[in-house]
Amino acid sequence: MQQPGQNYLDSKILTASQPRLQLMLIEGAVRFGKQAQQSWQDGAEFASIDQSLSRVAEILEELIRSAASGKTDLSELVENHYASIYRELANCRINQAADKLDACLELLQYHRETWKQVCQKLESEVIPKHSPVKPHIALDQSQACESFSLEA
Repeated sequence: MQQPGQNYLDSKILTASQPRLQLMLIEGAVRFGKQAQQSWQDGAEFASIDQSLSRVAEILEELIRSAASGKTDLSELVENHYASIYRELANCRINQAADKLDACLELLQYHRETWKQVCQKLESEVIPKHSPVKPHIALDQSQACESFSLEA
């Protein structure tokens, strides 16, 4: 049985552009990281905290794989940055060090803001459906970044 709102989430994912998917992944990592942070502050057992940290690690692995598929200097730089965050998170988990998580979250929030700006910029460049431009050129928001990659 699906959770309430699962259909909405599935639809959102299926219609999202590549940059929007990147943003959604990073937002998920931040959300799970903040859950772990809150659990740490509440004095929860580390096993419970580690469940959230594990989710952050899984998302970072996906972000690394995504960036590694690129062939440009920019994609390599982004891959290395995500790998650095992943290593810091691993250090956090191994040493049960909350301050390491704080550093990871700070970097992830920076990436989140960057991807928000990328998405806003690309979506603002979309030609409105009701513009006087020929219809075969008009794009809707879901197509705005369809072919976007770090290769661009």
